[in-house]
Amino acid sequence: MNLLDAMNWRYAVKAFDPEKTVADEKIEHLLKVAHLAPTSMGQQPFVILWVKNPEVRKQLVPHSYGQEKVATSSHLLVFCAKTNLNDASVDAFMQHAASVSGQPVSTYDGFSGMVKGFLGMMTEEMKLGWASRQAYLAMGSLLTAAAIEQVDSCPMEGFMPSAYDEVLGLKEKNLTAICAISLGYRSADDATQHYPKIRLPYEAIIQTV
Repeated sequence: MNLLDAMNWRYAVKAFDPEKTVADEKIEHLLKVAHLAPTSMGQQPFVILWVKNPEVRKQLVPHSYGQEKVATSSHLLVFCAKTNLNDASVDAFMQHAASVSGQPVSTYDGFSGMVKGFLGMMTEEMKLGWASRQAYLAMGSLLTAAAIEQVDSCPMEGFMPSAYDEVLGLKEKNLTAICAISLGYRSADDATQHYPKIRLPYEAIIQTV
């Protein structure tokens, strides 16, 4: 299946087959794709939480406006933005970059100053918005990879972030929930899989200047 066929095949699944499970190895493959997604200045200011505990997933359902797929899908991933973006977090990143590249950390002084200056111009609200956009880049990459692998998915913003933060213990980890993805295999009873894919006309979205 080529990429365009895969994107036509995928849709936001409304009901997953609870009897079908995606192999953990395939989920790990999708997560590796998300890990390699491009982000602003390579900073990756987010964490992807793989929620494996079924009891925790059940606790999230009432905070997801009753969407049962949070609990009944094969897997649930929650994308979380970091809330402690500051000079210390930049220094930690540069230390990691130096260890990977084998270069002295001073090699990254100019880059470090640029990132710190960029973050220093932002309010905490602006930082959260920036971090969230980077998480969405990773989410988009994962959704595309899932379609290629013919793993069904449903990206979700329909939940109460503060409640997710509490259930998942995110505040003490300097994280906040941004979006989530249920993964699995579509139920034969999900009528929406037969609906036509509706998008605005190509010419309305793709324009030239």
